[in-house]
Amino acid sequence: MPIEELSQTQISEQLNLLFSKLTGQQMTIVSGAADMRLFKFGPYFPSVSITGKEGIDTHYSLHVQSPWSLSQNAKLLTGYSDRSYAPDGTYPEEMPSLFDSLQQKIFQDLLLDQDSSEKRIFNRTDHFKVISISLLDALRLEIKLSPDYVLHIFPDRSKDEHWRFLTKERHYVAEETTIYIISDDD
Repeated sequence: MPIEELSQTQISEQLNLLFSKLTGQQMTIVSGAADMRLFKFGPYFPSVSITGKEGIDTHYSLHVQSPWSLSQNAKLLTGYSDRSYAPDGTYPEEMPSLFDSLQQKIFQDLLLDQDSSEKRIFNRTDHFKVISISLLDALRLEIKLSPDYVLHIFPDRSKDEHWRFLTKERHYVAEETTIYIISDDD
């Protein structure tokens, strides 16, 4: 996948186009890998990974490696650090798996997916449709979701990748102090 040589103005224009496509799309799946949280938007469909594993995917995905929080009416519901707590809210001697954490339980409750036997949680509600997405200073994101939720992504380090939006054609990568676009060369 080659990196597109674009000015920051062109990248901002590309991001605004992506954000407009996401408006109205529902956050349909929440999953993760290691300490990264994945938020998937739009209808899901069967897919096959590059390793040949069958699964489920969406057209838009946000991979977050930075701190984040989800609030409703300015009340914090969960965030990055809740992955350190057990589902009952206690602080265990050893860090729990992302998929056996307070963060996971809160998402299961919010998305009404108590039967999730996999590492992904499906949204069983009519909520969490994208109202707007704003790119703020310091590569922060603010994603307003229906009816009254806000997902904040706030990088807290100067190195490495903070977040990435994936589409079928491109990866929009926020890393260190800039955003770049990687195009699918297929």
